[in-house]
Amino acid sequence: MLESPKKNPIWMYMIMLNSIWENKYWMNSGIMKVMRELGRLFTKLNDLKNNYLNG
Repeated sequence: MLESPKKNPIWMYMIMLNSIWENKYWMNSGIMKVMRELGRLFTKLNDLKNNYLNG
């Protein structure tokens, strides 16, 4: 039988580390998604500019 988290500091520590890791992971993936979107937008704008200059 597991002890309750309040009585077991190691268990609390593990839970805390896990939630911190998950938050970092989600934050990083969110940043990556934003960067990818910005990159896509930039390429689109660049294409439009090139078409305008060449056309």
